Amino acid sequence: MSDDAQPGRVENPGRPGLRSRESLLVLSGVTDRTLTRLEIRTGRKLPALRDYWHRHGVPRRVSSVLVRHGLLTLNDCARLTREEFLFLPGLERKALAIIENLLGYELPSPGRALQEGGVPGRLTGLLLRAGITTLDQLRTATDPTLRKAGLSARDVKACRHAR
Repeated sequence: MSDDAQPGRVENPGRPGLRSRESLLVLSGVTDRTLTRLEIRTGRKLPALRDYWHRHGVPRRVSSVLVRHGLLTLNDCARLTREEFLFLPGLERKALAIIENLLGYELPSPGRALQEGGVPGRLTGLLLRAGITTLDQLRTATDPTLRKAGLSARDVKACRHAR
């Protein structure tokens, strides 16, 4: 949504300034039935934010989840890391594969670098959420910092062996 957008208004990425079906549904008193009646009277279907994804062949369930998380275009997805994408509820590896296929490249993955450095996969997510994205950052992190990030004493020991 642009900075100058009004509350309750989600811009359609295909036509900026055009109200989408989703943006109208947040208005008081507007229901799906109201919008269906409007579409029948005008003879035109209201654009839905999911339509962008459908034009790209993204399945309906995945497109709904993408829109719910504010990912309205491929550019929105390209700004995420693989871990950030997979951390969003409802988006799984299949959805990631679809998006990466559409982009033509894999999303960046700081977690992969940690795992290649010997960090166990189950600890990678905790480290990333704590802002530790590189082996250098892991090397300089103190034990108390790692413990604050949610790692147990055993996990900290495993990280020390990874370095």
